[in-house]
Amino acid sequence: MEGTDGYKVLQTFISSGLHGSKHGWPTLVYALTLCRLNDQSVCLYKKNRGRHHAEDNMLSFLKEAIVNRLFLSQQLTMYVNYSPCHNCSDLIVKFLHWAELHYGINLQLEIAFPALYRIRRPSCEEEGHTHKLADADDHDRNVKGLERLKGIGVTIRPMNAVDWSTIARGLNVPFVYEGSARQQEDAVLHKDFKRVVDREEGGMNDLVPMLRNVHLRGAVPPQTEDDAFDMSLH
Repeated sequence: MEGTDGYKVLQTFISSGLHGSKHGWPTLVYALTLCRLNDQSVCLYKKNRGRHHAEDNMLSFLKEAIVNRLFLSQQLTMYVNYSPCHNCSDLIVKFLHWAELHYGINLQLEIAFPALYRIRRPSCEEEGHTHKLADADDHDRNVKGLERLKGIGVTIRPMNAVDWSTIARGLNVPFVYEGSARQQEDAVLHKDFKRVVDREEGGMNDLVPMLRNVHLRGAVPPQTEDDAFDMSLH
């Protein structure tokens, strides 16, 4: 059963945000981390449940672990198959302030992802992938949310080859990244991320005022899935 679950998680990451997908915005999102809890290495992943996004559920777990003195690390990498929305960005900011204020944990957090959530990607615009474009307000809110995370020292970035190897190993599922469609998509995503979030030349943020009347039809917010899983590292 664990192998099946791990395969589903990895496939969800792999298929997230691929160019040409016409399935709209995600209904299933996972947040995953490899960490030490009570001196034991674990691969932990949580998914969205009802109104609670995957990041929210992961933060709730980590908060309980900190309260119970099970999680004492000063560094953490969180993998999410879509970048945090603006609400989750705010929750992450509050969580980090809470951990430092009440438990003296100055957590150095890194968030890596294979897709951007409701953010207009220049490559999608330029290649005519209009079914994957967020509206201007969503774009603006979510970019600003990521900027707030960067502003307090959180590292946010697209996933790379090392990340894919790390989560595949943690989930105990084989994955050949080299030469895959995922590798090709990641190369495009890295360029889009630099243009939109790091605001390198040629980005789309200057276009936002022109896009206020553009709306994404048929967008589906994250929906409920029942379970979340913990899995020991192999």
